[in-house]
Amino acid sequence: MNSANTNQLMKKYSQANLENNSIDYQVIFENLKVPILVTDEHTNIMVVNQQFEKLMGYSRHELEGKNLFDTILFPDNKEMLIEYHRKRMLDPESVPSQYEILTVDKNGNDLQLLLNVSLMPES
Repeated sequence: MNSANTNQLMKKYSQANLENNSIDYQVIFENLKVPILVTDEHTNIMVVNQQFEKLMGYSRHELEGKNLFDTILFPDNKEMLIEYHRKRMLDPESVPSQYEILTVDKNGNDLQLLLNVSLMPES
């Protein structure tokens, strides 16, 4: 087998592994019993898992693609969360990574949440 064929096989193998890992992570993400919301660096909601949908009463289609701070998820904490986000983008150690907030679900029920916030490695 020549090096071109070997490189082609390695490329196909690597791609297959990436696809399998992606599927594995998606299965884990969806089946965790912890509500998860992921945003991009501009605080646009990229994805939520089933537990987040269940907790908040919103479907992922109602949330994904929208800006976190333009949603009604955190009305009483909006200014604090915006400031924490701004500071976190400059210096992640300058703000707490865990804090409690008050919010309401889609049905208007009060919820007290403990947030654990971190930047994704590629951020």
